[in-house]
Amino acid sequence: MRKHKKKIPCSHFCSLYLLVGISEMLFPKRSGKVFPVMFNIVDNLSGLGSYCWGSVVYRFLLRSLCKASEGLKKGKGISNVYVDGCVYMLQVWFFELFVPP
Repeated sequence: MRKHKKKIPCSHFCSLYLLVGISEMLFPKRSGKVFPVMFNIVDNLSGLGSYCWGSVVYRFLLRSLCKASEGLKKGKGISNVYVDGCVYMLQVWFFELFVPP
């Protein structure tokens, strides 16, 4: 970036940083792919607060758990089961429900 004489707006760096954070923490995929719609979402920094992130992250994780369950029922993935999504949220739920204080 130092080679360029033009100043690059800070919003571009913020958008990229948020894109990486959202893709790696909230919607991680085993393939490492980023949803194309995420580029449009992070381009509008002022609109990030208008999304219901909790609901979307929950649905993405739930869909991934359902796919993993279907794979197990069909006999696929007997030794390994891969889950896409925010597994941290699943861990927090598990500890709140099953681990006594």
